[in-house]
Amino acid sequence: MKWEFIGKHYRQIITATAIALGFNATAVPAFALTSVPYQTYEFTQSCSVPCVLNFAKVPANKRLEISNVSCLVRWNAVANPMYIDNMQLLVMNVTNLVTASNLAPIPTHTMNPQVTHSHLTFSANHAVSVFATAGRNFRAVVDTTGGAAANFFACHISGQMVTL
Repeated sequence: MKWEFIGKHYRQIITATAIALGFNATAVPAFALTSVPYQTYEFTQSCSVPCVLNFAKVPANKRLEISNVSCLVRWNAVANPMYIDNMQLLVMNVTNLVTASNLAPIPTHTMNPQVTHSHLTFSANHAVSVFATAGRNFRAVVDTTGGAAANFFACHISGQMVTL
């Protein structure tokens, strides 16, 4: 009990000192914050371009720090050549883009027009360092040249949910 009391006051002292010195209050050293592992997965079976996946908003008094993102997009029976213009992990506030992390998808399965159930698949798996504060959310987006609707788009993000 004594150490919990000291720990709580230590964090208050660090925060007050940071504010007094003109530092951002969220820049309190990481050892004064608590965090838990976080991961989530979103997908859609069909979407027009640009194809968008919205992740849940970050709760009050929290910051979500993402360290890995993994996405996959697939088209079935593509008649025209298909190229990915961009694949991004975005941080959004209520109405606007806050920041973007550009992903570099690679083709993992190419289409063979002679095979009936052939498909075209791109995937991206990246270590990233991006965070969203309370009330903001992550959004994954993929856009293409060719304009065909994706048959499947999925992304997994993982990192730490930090309590402020």
